[in-house]
Amino acid sequence: MKKLMVILVLLLSFLVVNADVPQTVPLTHQILLDVSDVNDWARVNDYSWYKYKDSVLLLNSLIKFNISDIPEDAEIVQAKLRYFMEDNHFPFTPITIDYCINNSWSFLSTSPSDLYNWLYDLQIGVDAAIGWREFDITDELIIQQYVGEPFFTVKFQGYPSAPRIASSASVNADLQPMITVQYEGAAALPDLVIYPSWINISMDTPGETILVSLKAKIRNNGSMAAQNVGVQFFVANRPIGSLQSVPFINPGDIAEVVIERSLIPPIPDEMTVLVSVDPSNAITELDEQNNSATLFFQIPRTHYVESFEQNFGDWEMDFDVPIDYDTGGPRDCSITRVQGQAKQGSYSVQMSIDGRSDDGTVWLTKAIPVFPESEYEIHLSFWHWRENDPDHVNTSYHVVGFIGNYPPETETDFEILDGLVLVNNANPGQGNQYPRWENYTLTRTVESGSMQYIWVGFGMTAVYETWISVLMDYVSVEVNRIEP
Repeated sequence: MKKLMVILVLLLSFLVVNADVPQTVPLTHQILLDVSDVNDWARVNDYSWYKYKDSVLLLNSLIKFNISDIPEDAEIVQAKLRYFMEDNHFPFTPITIDYCINNSWSFLSTSPSDLYNWLYDLQIGVDAAIGWREFDITDELIIQQYVGEPFFTVKFQGYPSAPRIASSASVNADLQPMITVQYEGAAALPDLVIYPSWINISMDTPGETILVSLKAKIRNNGSMAAQNVGVQFFVANRPIGSLQSVPFINPGDIAEVVIERSLIPPIPDEMTVLVSVDPSNAITELDEQNNSATLFFQIPRTHYVESFEQNFGDWEMDFDVPIDYDTGGPRDCSITRVQGQAKQGSYSVQMSIDGRSDDGTVWLTKAIPVFPESEYEIHLSFWHWRENDPDHVNTSYHVVGFIGNYPPETETDFEILDGLVLVNNANPGQGNQYPRWENYTLTRTVESGSMQYIWVGFGMTAVYETWISVLMDYVSVEVNRIEP
């Protein structure tokens, strides 16, 4: 804090000394620092361990922006931090947003304890609301510029699992954290940027052909307008249509480019779409490395089935487990394929967790391709091998499921499905005898919005102090597009 006071005094003295110097009125420019300027981030779950980088920031999370794109001789007029609060499971419990002068931390290099206790210098704000949030960081960014630091660290602190803030790995680039900076007195350049989530594909069948529409959004993150911006679409490395041209993109503005093509069925189940902005490098920019993006697109299907006979298919493991105070790391958990007891075929998946903390969730999740701006009814079904009669023993876990617009990242994202067990779905002739396979289902209606995926997941949550190991198998996902 003493260091901070010295900096503030020096900065104030600088402003006073220069107060009587005649000033010209320079142009005000704007620059946007987004995911391409994020140097590092860490989601710290506890003082002894942290989770790998995922799509949300929780609890004591740190994010570090590279601010070197701001010209050295720029005079910062206004700066704002913007982030998107996807959810807050405790809506009346606020989080604090803090500024750290010290930027020497790094993910997986700095110890979890040091990350958890990383000192902050100024509080930017306190917040609990859901949606886009915005805070003024002009003074903090001026301090950082004055001390000659090329980075700017923000720390989010809150109740465990309460805030769910879209991180730099969010599946939707529209929701990733950013900093907008207005400044005077420096040379201006544009900065054209595009992300995979800003490439959209839609299809229609007006007749015997399929009308495919490709749409891309391009944003100018720079401080000067870009003119005659060329945009080229590629499918499977082949150019589609001629070079498109956008006459003008002002600083901070987003332009949309759309091309349509008629294809004769059948069309491939998968497409790789690349969009190149300013492919001839005719425009001098702040950053020439963010002018293209590639989208791997899967044609949406109506039904997906997996029995884990060969591998996990497209299902991915994830977890949210508490600290093990004996080891200083997370409680043990795993998901493996095992041979023997199976609902379908010879293999099932075994989900295991050290539940001695009365807490923790492990799950499998899958991204289901959908068309943007559409409404879907999603039906998830899977089978669980029940070892004991839940009416006569202590329940040591819950079976859980998830359907939503974003990948599940925390235990609180899931719904408990035990109450949805249909005893009549057990194997015929077994009556109420255990062990047996039981069917669990979850159905939800979801609007895709700008997204091209809807996520589903299933797993188990520990609620009793014991080691837990369960079998799951034969998962089915039905995808029904609701016509407007």
